[in-house]
Amino acid sequence: MEGRLVKERIKRAFSRGAGTYDTYGGFQREVAEELASLLKEEGGMVLDVGCGTGFLTEGLSRLLPGSRVFAMDLSHAMVKTATKKVEGIIPLTADLEDIPFKDDSFHLLASSLAYQWAIDLRKAFSEASRVLKRGGLFIISILGKESLKELRESYRAARDATGLDGLPPLMTFPSGENILEVLKGAGFKEARVWSSRRERSYRDMWHLLKTLKGIGATNPFPPGDTSLRRLKTLKEMDRVYRERFSCKGSITATYEVIFACGRKGP
Repeated sequence: MEGRLVKERIKRAFSRGAGTYDTYGGFQREVAEELASLLKEEGGMVLDVGCGTGFLTEGLSRLLPGSRVFAMDLSHAMVKTATKKVEGIIPLTADLEDIPFKDDSFHLLASSLAYQWAIDLRKAFSEASRVLKRGGLFIISILGKESLKELRESYRAARDATGLDGLPPLMTFPSGENILEVLKGAGFKEARVWSSRRERSYRDMWHLLKTLKGIGATNPFPPGDTSLRRLKTLKEMDRVYRERFSCKGSITATYEVIFACGRKGP
C-alpha cells in the first residue's frame, strides 16, 4: 500500500511540474544529451523510459533516424508535452516497474534520470530486461548516492541543533556498486557502470528547492509535520547550508550522475 501511495505522489508531482520542467531542467537536459550521444550505432525499436518532456526522446529521434521511438512516462502530462516537442514518437503513460509491452519487443531501452524514482529497482531492471530483445541494449543515467549531499547534511545539522524535525525523510539514491549488482541480477551481460560528480550553483537553499519543485522532483514521502516546527527546521537548514556550502554569494549542490548499461543475455 505504501509503495502505491508514494508512486501516486511521484506521479502528481511530475504532472504539476510538466509546464515548468523545461524552464528549470537545464541540468536534466545536459545529462539527457550526454546519454543520447552514446547511442549513435543503436536503433530499431526504441523505448525512452521516464521521458519527461522529451529531452532524451528528442536526441534519440535525431540521432537514430529510421528508428521507431516510443516515449513512456508515469505522468500523462509529461508525455503530452513530449509529443508536442518531438514529431513521430509513439507516446504512452505507464510505470517503469510495469512496462505494458510483450517480451522481446525492443532493440534499445534508454532512460535519463528516471530510475531513481523506482520503488523496487530490481523489479524495474527486470522489466527492462523482459521487454528487450536478446542482445538488446539497456542504457540509463541515474542519480547516485552523493547527490544532494549538502541538503542532507544541512537537514541533519538543523535537526540536531533545534531538537525538532517536522520534515519527511529525505530521498536516498543507490550507489554504483548497487546498480551494477542489480544489472547483473536482471540478466544483463557486458554490464558497465561509471559516474561523475557535477556541481550546480543556486542563490540559496530556497532557490534549490524551487528548482526541484519546478521539475516535479519533490520528496515523495508523506509531508510530515506542517506546523511551525517544519518552518523552523527549514530556516535552520538554510542557515547551515549557507554557512557550510556557500561560494561567491551562492550555494553549491552536488549531483552524482551514474551511467549504466548492459545487453540482454541469451
